[in-house]
Amino acid sequence: MLALGFRSAAYQSQIFRGAIQCIPTGQMMAARSVGMSRIRAIFTVILPQAFRLSIPGWSNEFSSVIKDTTLAYAVGFNEIMRTARIIMDSAYELAMLAFIAVAVVFLVLTYLGNTTMSGVERRFRIPGLQMPGARMDHSR
Repeated sequence: MLALGFRSAAYQSQIFRGAIQCIPTGQMMAARSVGMSRIRAIFTVILPQAFRLSIPGWSNEFSSVIKDTTLAYAVGFNEIMRTARIIMDSAYELAMLAFIAVAVVFLVLTYLGNTTMSGVERRFRIPGLQMPGARMDHSR
């Protein structure tokens, strides 16, 4: 669990670092020109924009972490794939059902996580800053 957590933390830090680097330097200069201190400009101008940019990357990382939990099987940790393998070893006729159940669990977790992250992305979207040609969701 610690290994998965550290790996994910490393990827997430790089996602957020990349998002911060995508913010034009003019944003900091503009904040400083209106009298903000450097720290205040970072917390009120730079980080909120970086947060918005990092949401899609975090969504992908969430999916990866969910799927990577099966790696715990390699070290003998009792997780969902190991349980399915135990079922297969003890009752082979239930093996397909067990692995289908595992697939459904991963599908549901991934779908719910990505749907939630999509909602967060929509919530923090800035109108007019979509990619050219991207369809605007007018359902709200």
